Amino acid sequence: MSRIQNTPFPMDRGIDKILRLDEDEKVDVGVAGDISPAFSPVKPRLEQLYAMPNLEDYIAGQLAPSLSEPSLLMPSRFNRALREGEQQLELEEEKDPRNARILRAARRLMHDQVALRDLVQMYRSALLKG
Repeated sequence: MSRIQNTPFPMDRGIDKILRLDEDEKVDVGVAGDISPAFSPVKPRLEQLYAMPNLEDYIAGQLAPSLSEPSLLMPSRFNRALREGEQQLELEEEKDPRNARILRAARRLMHDQVALRDLVQMYRSALLKG
């Protein structure tokens, strides 16, 4: 109830009284009234509708990975591909001793990701069991 009373235009006033607000009456708009529109966190609707692509959009589009196989977006397929990639890196590490250090670091990173995914799956299963 206190929230309704603290609004600049109380609910007990009709639109007529709001439009014909006396000059003497001071309407407190709070902190939002002190913020200029340029610094407002809300993006104007027209800016959202007519946004022109810029350099940031171009770079994001170029760096976004292109998926030749959309089924990789499925979690089980992605996890399987991640494990197969880890095994492939291990084979490449054995074949190429010159780049073994780099491949080992990549394999360790991939192993950490697999372990984190397994941990998340374990927590999810525990939560579902109750």
